[in-house]
Amino acid sequence: MNKHGSNGYDKLPNERTHLLNHDSPSVASGVNEDPRIFEPPDKKKARWRSIRIMYLTMFLSSVTFTITMASLWPYLELVDREASADFFGWIVAGYSIGQLVASPLFGFWSNRFDTTRWPLLLSIGINIIANIMYAYIESFPDTRQYYLLLARGLVGFGAGNVAVVRSYVAGATTNEERTGVMANVSICQSVGFILGPAFQAALVPLGYPGPISKLEFHLDLYTAPAFLSAIAGFINILLLVTLFKETRVTELTTLSVQGGDSESMNANCENKPDYFAVICSIMIFFVVLFIFTIFETIGSPLTMDMYGWSKKKATLYQGIILVGAGCEAIVVSLLLKKIAKR
Repeated sequence: MNKHGSNGYDKLPNERTHLLNHDSPSVASGVNEDPRIFEPPDKKKARWRSIRIMYLTMFLSSVTFTITMASLWPYLELVDREASADFFGWIVAGYSIGQLVASPLFGFWSNRFDTTRWPLLLSIGINIIANIMYAYIESFPDTRQYYLLLARGLVGFGAGNVAVVRSYVAGATTNEERTGVMANVSICQSVGFILGPAFQAALVPLGYPGPISKLEFHLDLYTAPAFLSAIAGFINILLLVTLFKETRVTELTTLSVQGGDSESMNANCENKPDYFAVICSIMIFFVVLFIFTIFETIGSPLTMDMYGWSKKKATLYQGIILVGAGCEAIVVSLLLKKIAKR
């Protein structure tokens, strides 16, 4: 007891208050914005590495979609002179039909067996095979237009992994992270949309028949984009096998949530989704892609007919036009990301 009537212990730090403070380094370093979720640094690093691999997967899926878009009609005319503009519409639709069939199948597989890696590996493998088939269309003896239709349909089937990518990213992020990360996914998709036609335009100098023109291997301005897509697919598979590790945010809550906090978080998890908002979002997405399909279908044939462009010029100029459209999409995605933070 000192002369002021204090026993000296009042000046000691309140250890209980200090340990319960959320600023404690032993807890804050592992918390991912939500103080009730503890995340060890190594798990956080692995989680974000896997999310970035999903960025790459979405980017490559978009590149595969657009890299042959500008040259698809000239390529069809080249490989099968009997093909008509009407049949070209079916080839364009083949991609969408393949994706329409594959998306719910891969989504069901991912949800039913709680896996992301295997649906992605299979879809990318199909995409690689389809692109190689696309590049070897000239090696088929006849009815090449039907083989081209099959190749584009399989490319679309492989692109059904987009739903799996978005689903995984949504489950691997917290509520605070989700809007920004989903916006980044859209940006990667838009960048792929831009660079796909840009890659095609950059490969136009290869010309036709190109530097290599043999029965067993054709390398020209029409086949080089498909080979490039196949190589990118191999790289993507390698990353999924070696570096990708599936992590869900819900798995992290069991590490630190106890008592009332766990009850409140379980209550939040039981909230029902807003189905009306989900349906509206799907309809908006449908309208956007419906409008885009017009450019995909009639872009090259219309410009070749109206401006008298050659196959080579149509491929180059249409690629530049699509790059401009992709730049606009990126600007809109960045604006939406900023607006969502307000």
